[in-house]
Amino acid sequence: MHNGFPMQPRVTYDGRYIHDWLKAEGSGEGDAEFTRRAATIKSGAGVLKHGTPLAIETATGKYVACQHGTADGSQTPVALLLYDIDATAREVDVAVIHRRAKVVLANLQWHASFDTAAKKAAAFALLAAREITDVHGL
Repeated sequence: MHNGFPMQPRVTYDGRYIHDWLKAEGSGEGDAEFTRRAATIKSGAGVLKHGTPLAIETATGKYVACQHGTADGSQTPVALLLYDIDATAREVDVAVIHRRAKVVLANLQWHASFDTAAKKAAAFALLAAREITDVHGL
């Protein structure tokens, strides 16, 4: 742990970088550290890429990739993953963006169930309630 956040392993981003989707944190008033939170990704969630919208599964209280059409809590996005992780066989502690950020909606890593722009926009509207907004105003 460093400053209350889990230490992150070195990861390869396959040509994608966090700044491709995350453009700003905080309100500009020195509160960027309050945009992040420690989270536990559920074992079995698989390999997730940074920029993945996350939800909290109701039964476990653990974070998973947000999925359209479910009814177990995983349909409601509440955060964005900051690092590539592999939670295939174990839980992973990680930092997430949970409020007050400017992002590029088109560069987020959506679960395959978000197969239309309308589904993505509807889910992103829920993140907007947490002051996570698209820099392009979509």
